[in-house]
Amino acid sequence: MCPEPRKNNEPKSFVPKSEISLSNCSRSEAVFLQTLCVLIRCQGQEKIIRAVIDSGSQNSYVSEKIMTQLKAFPLRTETVIHALFEWDETEPKGHKVFAIEVSSLNRVFSCGFEAFSEKKICGFITRIENDEILNELKRKKVVFVDFFREETDINLLIGADVLEILLY
Repeated sequence: MCPEPRKNNEPKSFVPKSEISLSNCSRSEAVFLQTLCVLIRCQGQEKIIRAVIDSGSQNSYVSEKIMTQLKAFPLRTETVIHALFEWDETEPKGHKVFAIEVSSLNRVFSCGFEAFSEKKICGFITRIENDEILNELKRKKVVFVDFFREETDINLLIGADVLEILLY
C-alpha cells in the first residue's frame, strides 16, 4: 500500500499541485478587505472616516492627517520596532499615541482605545461596487457601511489589540 522509499541518489520529482483555499474561490478577481466607515472622536472633535480591520496587526493606527484635523494632542510618544515578514524588522520609530473613541455612524456602539499615529495607513483599498454582491449582502441582512462616502483613504487601522475588546 505504501510507496517504495526513494533511494538517496534518485532525484526528487516536482509535480505542481493545485490548491483550493477560500481566498482564491471568489466569483470576482477583486479581493475585498474588511472596511467600514466609522465616527472618530478625540478631545471634543469628531469626523467620519474610513477604517480597515486587520487582525494581523498587533496594534491599531490612526492617520496623522486626521489627528491634525481634529487638533488632537497625543498622550505620549512610544518607540516601536515593527516586525515584518520573514523575521525582518524596521528601525526603531517614534509614534505618537492618541486616545480615541470610535463609534458606529448611528452612535449605537462605541469603543475607546489608544492608537499609534502613522503618516499613511495603507494604499488604496477598493470598495464593493458590484450590484450583485451588494444585493447578496442585503439579502443576507448584512449591514454594509462602506459604500456612500467619497473618501478613499483609510485613516484608521483597527488591529488585534482592539478586536480582542470588540469580540468579547
